Amino acid sequence: MRKYKEIYDLDIDGFNESEEDDFVKYAIKKAVTKAIDECIDEDILKEFFLKYREEVIEMGVLEYSAERHIKVIENEFYSMGAEDKEKELKPIIKTLSDENVTLKSEKSALTDKNVTLKSEKSALTDENVTLKSEKSALTDENVTLKSEKSALTDEISRLTKLLEENGINQ
Repeated sequence: MRKYKEIYDLDIDGFNESEEDDFVKYAIKKAVTKAIDECIDEDILKEFFLKYREEVIEMGVLEYSAERHIKVIENEFYSMGAEDKEKELKPIIKTLSDENVTLKSEKSALTDKNVTLKSEKSALTDENVTLKSEKSALTDENVTLKSEKSALTDEISRLTKLLEENGINQ
């Protein structure tokens, strides 16, 4: 109906300012009539419009509100803009989604690497504990050997002294 109303709005030349409401009603009536004729010709709700043609035209004229008409147009343009924005954003969303999948995959690989490194660290810590234990055992053995060496050195000194006292030469 709007496309026809715009056509009939051009007919305003026949009306003066005081007759503006009458002109609006005239333009709406002509636009609704033209829209109904087109629907009937294209077999869109044909039976309904043939049966209720006058009621629909009258309702169109009586129910028309310029504010509501402007709101409908605004909503249509908003929808068109939203569709355009959606088309514009879809590739960006796809790219971000693909990057997110890549990042999740990289995160998973890093998590696996972290688990491996933690396992290796644990093994090295266990090996370090074993080496420290072995070092401690070797240190204890070294102390024992030094003690034994000292005891043997003392024993050699004592035996050498005994030999000398008894006049035995080596």
